[in-house]
Amino acid sequence: MSPQVLGILIGGILPAVSYGLVGVLTKAGSKWGLSAGPFLLVVGVAIVLASIPFFLLVPERAFSMRSALWSFAVGLVWAAGTGCLAIGIVRYGMPVGKLVPIHALSTLVAVFLSLWLLREWREVNAFQLLLGSFFVVAGAILVARS
Repeated sequence: MSPQVLGILIGGILPAVSYGLVGVLTKAGSKWGLSAGPFLLVVGVAIVLASIPFFLLVPERAFSMRSALWSFAVGLVWAAGTGCLAIGIVRYGMPVGKLVPIHALSTLVAVFLSLWLLREWREVNAFQLLLGSFFVVAGAILVARS
């Protein structure tokens, strides 16, 4: 397989499946009464355990304080979003099938911030990106009204 195909598979498809399972697993776990705080604590332990294979199997060991601070920010933002997802499911009884497509609008946040802050606009087809973004928004509107 080419590096590009492997990059899409490992960096795109596998994370999409993993993130797609988050809502379903959160809903399944909420049946036994785990609120957002303890939920995030247990998820944090799982993240620590899941990091072990990456330490063992990925040979790169680069580290800097600047990258560590950005990584810490990733954790804070991800935990806030995941905690809010758990509250929406547990406290407000929202169906996973309705919430997940709406929070998939995070794609637009990532796309527009990467275009602006990371200057990735030089590397993409703007027409296709805008057309795809339109369909993402249209889909979220349809799901929210379902």
